[in-house]
Amino acid sequence: MLQKLMALEWMKMRKYKAFWIMLGLFVLGFFGLVYIMYAINNEAPTEMIGSFLDSFFRYPRIARLTAYMGSYMFIVLGIVLITQIANEFSYRTHRQNIIDGLSRTQFINAKWQIVVLLSVFATLVHVGFTALYALMGDGGTVSGFVSSLKYSLFFFLDSLSWLSVALIITLWVKRSGLAITLFMVYALVVENSLAFGIKRSFESNLGEYFPINVADNLNPNVLAPFVNNSRPTEEIAVAVTCVYLVAFYIISRRMIKRMDLK
Repeated sequence: MLQKLMALEWMKMRKYKAFWIMLGLFVLGFFGLVYIMYAINNEAPTEMIGSFLDSFFRYPRIARLTAYMGSYMFIVLGIVLITQIANEFSYRTHRQNIIDGLSRTQFINAKWQIVVLLSVFATLVHVGFTALYALMGDGGTVSGFVSSLKYSLFFFLDSLSWLSVALIITLWVKRSGLAITLFMVYALVVENSLAFGIKRSFESNLGEYFPINVADNLNPNVLAPFVNNSRPTEEIAVAVTCVYLVAFYIISRRMIKRMDLK
């Protein structure tokens, strides 16, 4: 059944040009963001800045740098997911699939497969660019590569968190334009604004435990590590992120089971 669901989703996506364009944009954007830091490193005006940045192009710090820079591109993957699922609601292919025998549980499981596959794709890109830039910075070793895989796992969990939020929003509003707007506003503005307000008003770091914020804490800003000294530990961030993912899966199943197919 798993293979059948994957084949069904692949048939929907493979001829969708926007899907491939957005994935290409993700890869190019990811590469470009890290390359900017690499270029600054090579053209650093002072020896101090050069040595500081050069240390980030060696294992394991390069893995953290690429994870942080690449996380800015999760918004693109979110748009890919939203567009793909919202189109099914717009053209009512979801209704036809269920009428043809696909259960509602199988339908939502197929959407979660897209979430996982997009996150796997993003993680493979992260692993590849980490190895590439480590070699470009003369800091590539096999042992260093192995030690950096932990940060690829963090990147994977962060991607899952962003995409699960995008999935819930899409199931809620069903329209791509509105879903993309709400996703971007929530991910880029709402969580950060609430976290800032809570910290300023109540001197609490509760905002660091919001769904996207807590996952983003797994890929912090390594160029300014002391900007946020209230973030949770890696172990806590991983645990909370996994709890959110399970909760989002349960919520999505309930949403699809209660959804009107008209």
